[in-house]
Amino acid sequence: LTQCVVEPDADAFKDVEHLRAESVITVTGRVVARDAETVNPGLDTGQVEVRIDACDLMSAAEELPLPVFGEPHYP
Repeated sequence: LTQCVVEPDADAFKDVEHLRAESVITVTGRVVARDAETVNPGLDTGQVEVRIDACDLMSAAEELPLPVFGEPHYP
């Protein structure tokens, strides 16, 4: 598991900005050291991240019937 990052002004941003978290993607990029404030000692790969140069959608996720991330809001 490795964190992947794309800056809003990067060409690849248009490929990822609309994706749902559950979608399956393939990324091409450069492995770089994380900034000190983003290092995650809880992961074996917590010292590095992938800076995305290109992203291909393999399988788009549909909207799920219940929230996966964040706090659920039930009536």
